[in-house]
Amino acid sequence: MQPKLIVCESTSRWAPAIRRATFGIRLPLIETRSLRACGEELAARPYSIAAIETSPANLAVVVEMIDRWRRDAIGLRILALASTPLDHASDLLLDAGASYVIESPLKLAPLLRIVERHLRPRPRAEVATLEARLAAELPWGRGTDLG
Repeated sequence: MQPKLIVCESTSRWAPAIRRATFGIRLPLIETRSLRACGEELAARPYSIAAIETSPANLAVVVEMIDRWRRDAIGLRILALASTPLDHASDLLLDAGASYVIESPLKLAPLLRIVERHLRPRPRAEVATLEARLAAELPWGRGTDLG
């Protein structure tokens, strides 16, 4: 299935703001209302990006889920949407594996750049062997010899 932006929130505050900010751009966005539903969507759509509403009340559970999802899904990216100021909890979310913490629906530009980059189709060359595939995915380039 095609990767999507999965917005997990209980307030209906973030998804409408994201839709307004991307007016005229077809953004593949799915809304969920629970972490369980978000996890089901992520399982069905590898390489998606999850934006999760986070508050002091659900912080511990969100940190646990981020850590679990990041271990289970290699291509997943997670963004934390702070519904109230989280003070120093942003560091905790980042340490758990969130790529970015955004604190206001009025400041969506960085979030949208991350989403656009993550969801942009990437050409994938077919590689014959596991060794060649690993060499092709190394950060320093395709021409590296593993032997």
